[in-house]
Amino acid sequence: MAKSLDTVKPRSFDNDKWIDKVTFLNIKNGATDFTVIRVLEGVFSYGVHWVKVKKKDGTIANVPLDCYAYDVDLDDVDPDKVSECPCCQLGMKVQVKYLFNVIDRKAQKRKESQYIKALELSPTIVNKMITLRNLNLVDGVPTSVANAEYGIDLHLMKSHAGGKQYPEIDIQRGDRTPLTKEERNEELFEFEEIVKKQDVANARRTLIRGGYLNQDGTPRDPDADDSEDSDDSADMPPAKSVKAGGGGVSTGVAQLPPRAASKAVEVEDDDTDGDGEEPELPKAVAAVAKSSEPAAVASTKKTALPKAEKPDCYTQFRGDMTCLKCDWREPCLVVSPDVD
Repeated sequence: MAKSLDTVKPRSFDNDKWIDKVTFLNIKNGATDFTVIRVLEGVFSYGVHWVKVKKKDGTIANVPLDCYAYDVDLDDVDPDKVSECPCCQLGMKVQVKYLFNVIDRKAQKRKESQYIKALELSPTIVNKMITLRNLNLVDGVPTSVANAEYGIDLHLMKSHAGGKQYPEIDIQRGDRTPLTKEERNEELFEFEEIVKKQDVANARRTLIRGGYLNQDGTPRDPDADDSEDSDDSADMPPAKSVKAGGGGVSTGVAQLPPRAASKAVEVEDDDTDGDGEEPELPKAVAAVAKSSEPAAVASTKKTALPKAEKPDCYTQFRGDMTCLKCDWREPCLVVSPDVD
């Protein structure tokens, strides 16, 4: 039976995203003034793996996938849970992120109702924050910057320092002030209840689309024959290598595909935690990049083929990388799966 408009209850997939339930503090990159915060007690951490997948426009995006083996109490991967995480089973390194409740002093000064914000930081920045206790002495004793009575404000600034690709956060010591009664009674984000891992089946689908897993969910066979990916592959010369971080990656290794290691394509800025570092590639990719291709091959410039010998797809997919099939472009859109 048809319903009236007011009785329809459409499902919102956005409600399933925990990040939409949290108000994050935005530290603007390149700002000329500091963002002033007060860190509150109660820290939560979680782990993610970064995988590279190709979007419909052909660019490569870094996609975070939850680590199902990460243990909050250990602040690390639980070896007994590795079998539950498809990324850990592929040897991918986990990146730890820490979530804090903080007081946004500028929002508080503007009398905004929501001046309690969530702040996500990397272990590198958190270590800097912890060491500031040495500058916050109470009767000669180092005291946490988050202490309710003797804690201090922190001044944060995000910028590109030392020519790094990603911005990093600088932390400076601020004034010491005890939390007011109102501040101590403010409602905080319950990260333990809010942060929910995505369905592991979704993670496996992403790994399949990225070429890390076969359709049946098993790791890709390093000796797999990719000839079925393109009808014209038999007429193309075999692929040699693609460059990844200066080293060569043999395209014959399919367990973690060459496009996952390539840095010559456009990627999204995923350095949300401000440590100035790009998430590291999976160990298997790094190992292949380091050892599977002789340095002489990686450093040798390609010699252009005569115009008549160039493949038909050459003018369609312009780029600066080697093709998976014809030694001209990688990732070749003909043989790489599209990702939404």
